[in-house]
Amino acid sequence: CNVWLQIQLPTAQVFNALNIVSRTGNMQNQAPSSFILKGSNDEETWTDLLTVTNQATYNSNSWSFENSTAYSYYRIDISKTNGANTHVSISQFNLINRTYHDTLEGEWKWEVY
Repeated sequence: CNVWLQIQLPTAQVFNALNIVSRTGNMQNQAPSSFILKGSNDEETWTDLLTVTNQATYNSNSWSFENSTAYSYYRIDISKTNGANTHVSISQFNLINRTYHDTLEGEWKWEVY
């Protein structure tokens, strides 16, 4: 499973926490279990912000990470799901600034590679 999910924000923002809510029912095995959250300002150069490996099945999970740089693009590179299939299913993907508890909406883009 090599899939990424990316958001382009209207203005660069600092985020230092991530929350993912999996879909209910039998879709939880399609939630990301191994992934890297990255930030960029040009879609060319990416900075790794958070690496998660072999996360157990979850309904909702949050991770904090250190980051003080504002990025216009955030991407989650998903390398593995909780199931044996190659489908990825996410109900919610929230980027959070722990200081301000901000979440923003932007232009989402998916790509499978």
